[in-house]
Amino acid sequence: MNEENNTESGGNPEQQPQPTEKTFTQADVSRMMAKEKSTGENSVLKMLGLSSKDEVPAFMETHKNRQTQLEAATAELNLAKNKSILAEKGVDPNYADYVMYEANKFLDEKNADTAPDFGAAADKFLAEKPMYKQQTTVPAPFKFSTGAGQTTNAPPKTASEQINENIRNSIKK
Repeated sequence: MNEENNTESGGNPEQQPQPTEKTFTQADVSRMMAKEKSTGENSVLKMLGLSSKDEVPAFMETHKNRQTQLEAATAELNLAKNKSILAEKGVDPNYADYVMYEANKFLDEKNADTAPDFGAAADKFLAEKPMYKQQTTVPAPFKFSTGAGQTTNAPPKTASEQINENIRNSIKK
């Protein structure tokens, strides 16, 4: 009897009852997974500030619209910044769009190692084709006459006008 009490009270560790593993039915597992899924969805909805799944499509549409607006604003900002860079570089305003196109094309051609930004690409293009820079001309001095003879306040003739005048004069002779 004494030995029976020893084995029941745990005197011999080999004979102690092992904890039994709990088994779940497929229905139990499905129920637990549905609960975890619901908990996860609710935490994401709460994090986004939504109260139900029904608000998700409207939230996605709003997010898409904001993304589109952000991209448009970024493009507009880059355009203004690039025009400012070209103005600083002395590009003729009549050719600014073309120079911007060429500089962007240069960047798109994966020449980032030689021109890492728009300003450097514009510099490279303008070095190859300086004709697109604004031509700075000094205004011609005014001619005044004090009476006798012909007075002209007309601007001086361009080279092509002088050539045309010489040709006309040689024909008249």
